[in-house]
Amino acid sequence: MSYTSFGRAAAFATACIFSITLASAQDLNSFRAAHGRPVLSSSAQLSGIAQMHASSMASRSHLDHNGFMERAKSSSGTSAENVSYGCETEACAIKQWANSGGHRANMLRSDVDSYGIASATSANGRKYWVLELAGSTPRVIYVRGGKRIKATKTVPFAGASIGRDLGIER
Repeated sequence: MSYTSFGRAAAFATACIFSITLASAQDLNSFRAAHGRPVLSSSAQLSGIAQMHASSMASRSHLDHNGFMERAKSSSGTSAENVSYGCETEACAIKQWANSGGHRANMLRSDVDSYGIASATSANGRKYWVLELAGSTPRVIYVRGGKRIKATKTVPFAGASIGRDLGIER
């Protein structure tokens, strides 16, 4: 499956059967509000991207951020991704991410304004979750140590300085 087009992801989202419940939006946005962050808008395009990646992970029974940089290139703004497995509900997945430093940081980012969340179940019954976040601000790639690099195109990354929890591949 190609992740190179938000249009293709939106079409996939329309064709797939999945739901973004009001409860998940309230859980994510309530979490953000409790930390002084504005609410995020639900995005059908990001939900389609999240569904494609959740389905990919479930089909392989493997948790990863494979293809994140390719998916992120489709947007000119900020992109972030959280993945997890094991939770039966969206509220559980959001709570799981809230208890992990890097994932929590993604959910509280001030440079995102929309999100999509989806899940898929593997053959062994394990549920995989993906939260895609995006913003319209120019892309900023964060690396460990607080150094920020503005990027208008994909830039090469070096070694262990990459923030794995932020979904940036080497």
